Amino acid sequence: MPNSKQTFNINNCNVTPNGTSAQMSRTGSNNQPNQGEWKNNDNQYDYTITLPSGAWAVATGQPSTCLLTFTVTKGNTSCTYELLTNAPIGASSYTLQRSDGTTCQEPGVDTVPQDPDVIINT
Repeated sequence: MPNSKQTFNINNCNVTPNGTSAQMSRTGSNNQPNQGEWKNNDNQYDYTITLPSGAWAVATGQPSTCLLTFTVTKGNTSCTYELLTNAPIGASSYTLQRSDGTTCQEPGVDTVPQDPDVIINT
C-alpha cells in the first residue's frame, strides 16, 4: 500500500489512532499506510503539531507552505506527511499543543503522560 494515508483525528486534546493502534510502515507494506494527515475535529481549539524530522517529511506534491511544525485549525485537515524510508523502527512521538497553551499528552505507562505516537514498521 505505498502512499496510502492514515488520518489522525484530534478532539479535546486526544489523537486517534495513537500508539499501538497507529501502526504505520516506512514502505507502505503489510497493509499499513506510510503517510499521515491530522484532522481537527475539536470545535473549540486549534492545534499545533510538531513531527520529528528524523521520521517524517512533507509528502511529494504538497504546497511549499507545509512544514513539520504546523497548525490545524478547527474543522480542517493538515497537509500530507510521509514516513522517511530510513525512519527509526518503533514508537515515534510527536508533540501536540492546544491553542490555549495546553500541551496535550496521552495517558502512559504507570499513568505518566506521554506525547502521542505512531508505531513505525518496515
